[in-house]
Formats: sequence, C-alpha cells, structure tokens
Amino acid sequence: MPEQVQFQRFSDAIVNRLILRFIPVSVKPNTITSIRLTMTPIVLWCVLKEYFLMAIILFCIASLTDWVDGAMARTRGQITTIGKILDPIADKLLIVSLMVPLVARHLTPTLAITIVLLEVFFLMNGFYRSKQHQLVLQANWWGKIKFNFQVLGTLLLMLFMQQSIPTLLSLSLASYSIAIGFGVVSLATKGF
Repeated sequence: MPEQVQFQRFSDAIVNRLILRFIPVSVKPNTITSIRLTMTPIVLWCVLKEYFLMAIILFCIASLTDWVDGAMARTRGQITTIGKILDPIADKLLIVSLMVPLVARHLTPTLAITIVLLEVFFLMNGFYRSKQHQLVLQANWWGKIKFNFQVLGTLLLMLFMQQSIPTLLSLSLASYSIAIGFGVVSLATKGF
C-alpha cells in the first residue's frame, strides 16, 4: 500500500476518533465544506477590523473543517462529485481572501500576488482539464500539503499581528515559500 494511502487512513482514523464520532451521521461532508465557505468572509472581516484573536480562532476552526470534511467523506463513504470540486475551492478562497490584508500588507505584495496567481492558475487549469477530459478533478496530495503550509503561514502571520514576535513573521514567510514549492509540484503532477 502506498505511503500516501497509509498516511491518509491514519489521519482519517485520528479525525474519526477525535471529532467525527461527535458529528451526527445526518451531517454531510458538503455541509462542513459549506461552513468553511461561510466562515471565510467572517475571518476576512475580523482581519480587516484587526480583531486578530477572533480571526485566529475562526481561521483555525475553518482550517480544521478541511480535515473533517475529507475524513468524513472517506470514512462514511460520502464522497461526492460536488465535494471533490467544492473542497479545493473552499481552501483556495479561505487563503486567497487573506492575501491582501495580511501578506501584501505585512510581508510583501510580490508574495501575495504569487500565491493568488498560483491559486487562480490551479482553478483555471483544473477547469480546463476537466472540460477537455470529462473528469472531475480533486485536490492531490501535494496540493493538500501546500494548503497546510499556507494555513501555517497565515496562522503565524496572524499570531505575529497579535503578539508582535518577529520570529513569527520569518516563520510565516518560510511557510508560504514552502507552500509555493509544493504548489508547483502539485501543478506538475496535475493537481487541482
């Protein structure tokens, strides 16, 4: 069994044991994805108003829903075509929405533009390939790693805004840079 599948099953088992057992079976993975989509403008509003503690809490919850919806879909046999499409779009919207008020403002505009353009290219490439080949594309392993580094970079940057610890700013920049590297690998391996 490939290492990726083994890790996915291990990760799903942890999420199942810690979180999913408390979520009724009537709640569907796409509902969890919709929660992430709904939380995105609220997190953005908190950042714009500089309510960073609330932004951090909500951003962590929204990011956690990415693990929950995926594990729920796989462990409960509820994988859907719309879920395969909505999940990576929800991820991208959560990250991209914070690029200008956080990354462009507190790191560099070039980094923010690079991340936004990379995500836009992912979407355009994914939709083009899905139309050309009549496939439903979904996030691949490298894309998920990219998203997790983007989440880490965003969280570290918000913590910097809350605590003013310079090391957090450097770690955030490093995390975003690693995310870009994984994004390039994901594109090369036809990820979405």
